[in-house]
Amino acid sequence: MLRRKLLACFMLLIASLAYADTTDVPVATFAGGNFWYMQRELDLSWGVMQSEAGYSGGVTIFPTYEQVATGDTKHVETVQIVYSPQLVSYEELLDIYFENIDPIDPDGQFCHKGSQYAPKIFYHSDAQRVAAEKKLQQVKSKFRKETIVVQILPYTIFFAAEPEYQLFYKRRPFFYKFMETWCGRPKRLKKLWGD
Repeated sequence: MLRRKLLACFMLLIASLAYADTTDVPVATFAGGNFWYMQRELDLSWGVMQSEAGYSGGVTIFPTYEQVATGDTKHVETVQIVYSPQLVSYEELLDIYFENIDPIDPDGQFCHKGSQYAPKIFYHSDAQRVAAEKKLQQVKSKFRKETIVVQILPYTIFFAAEPEYQLFYKRRPFFYKFMETWCGRPKRLKKLWGD
């Protein structure tokens, strides 16, 4: 059993590295706090074909929600999407991403605090890296007196979250809305970015 699991991990790692080096694969990976919120915002974008909540950037293989929540695994809650570049550009996805995060909060996002909620962009190609760095410079010029905490990192691997965390905004819309409001997300986003 252990041997088969190790083999699966190795194959997954090789596949993810190959995927990361493919410049024409329309995949984007964003960490912007609680993945419930980021998944909804990206799903609403014209051109996003598929989204999945999960975990990236950590050291634990196949982490669980409970493990990531401790902050010990070094993963961040992430949303990975497949999109159509003919319908939405990566630059437009970056606009959506930034307009739905607090880029100056060093402790997490909104009421969710901890390293697992840190804002990070995981690029899959040099073109994505260049676009993300350009957008980050624009954000820095907007918030001149603040320190921008968003990190731009190479994509390595993504682990899908458990089924109960996928498309949470669709499965439990009233609770989702309550949590979003209670967390102060809409009010903070309006203060940061305007209407």
